[in-house]
Amino acid sequence: MGLKTDPLRYRLHLVQVGLAGNISAAATQLDGALRGPCAISSAVSVEEFLGRPNYEVPDGTPLIRLDRVDADFYFTQLAGGPDWNAQIRPGHVHPILSASRRYRGEPWTVMRGWWIAPDVYASVAATVGVVVENAADRRKAA
Repeated sequence: MGLKTDPLRYRLHLVQVGLAGNISAAATQLDGALRGPCAISSAVSVEEFLGRPNYEVPDGTPLIRLDRVDADFYFTQLAGGPDWNAQIRPGHVHPILSASRRYRGEPWTVMRGWWIAPDVYASVAATVGVVVENAADRRKAA
């Protein structure tokens, strides 16, 4: 028996596949009482997740593939670095103990523990060796 699909509609802005294959996504809820930015998590395959009919996947939506890095790389290079937060405005970062501000080009290693916008996360993750695919292309192939 498959998991019940959420009846609400979402536009995905970033999809991340974790080390164990778990899926998390930054999205905007398009209907219902809580419209606006949110995070979605799921234990299904990336193909099943992207294939849900109530998810809009615009072209260029980054698909972050943490499942394609080895554990040593993950724990030495990625863990403790910045993390994306769906509530942060595009192009912005939220340093520890500071107000949210526009991203100024800081490297991954400087942003340890920061919350950053999903678009910033996708661009910076690619610079440290994480595979970033186009989720829309992946959805079309499924």
